[in-house]
Amino acid sequence: MRIGRRVILSAFVVLVAGLLSIGVLPRSAAAASTSAASKSNLTLTVRVTNPGPLSLCVGATCPGLAYVTQFFPLVNNGNRLTNFNGTPLLNDMPNAYVISSVVFSFTVNGTKYLGFGLPVLPHEGTILPDETETAANIGWANTTIPAGPGSGSYVFTFTVDGTLNGRTVDLVGKSPTIVMS
Repeated sequence: MRIGRRVILSAFVVLVAGLLSIGVLPRSAAAASTSAASKSNLTLTVRVTNPGPLSLCVGATCPGLAYVTQFFPLVNNGNRLTNFNGTPLLNDMPNAYVISSVVFSFTVNGTKYLGFGLPVLPHEGTILPDETETAANIGWANTTIPAGPGSGSYVFTFTVDGTLNGRTVDLVGKSPTIVMS
């Protein structure tokens, strides 16, 4: 699988606390459920760099990486490249998936936290046919600053909204369960 034709650059959203550096997605990253929008040949798989359990970091400075993970919602565009006239913009290429927004939410022990999704700046505006790209990357730190939902089993849900050949296609993917202690 090829991840990206562009360098992954992003501002992390750090929800609980801590500073996270941009990481390279390792081959051993865990993946959870994959969702496919019917008949669109698009799928969304959520990969994580640390499948947990994540230990609790108390205070502002914590050594090591046992309390952090990064999420990579990967969009696979399984559509074929097709012939076209001229030189269209990437957004106008046939079978290109154009991302308009990425939102995520999470549950703790099966209960939705906050009750709404949090927007994320997407990496890519366009996922070309026969390509897999990360839609965004989110950093998460299990810390006490600020006070978060606490320990438990977390599942993160990502929704990527976009269009394919002018049709709206929304993709949903879930992370594996991550235990926070």
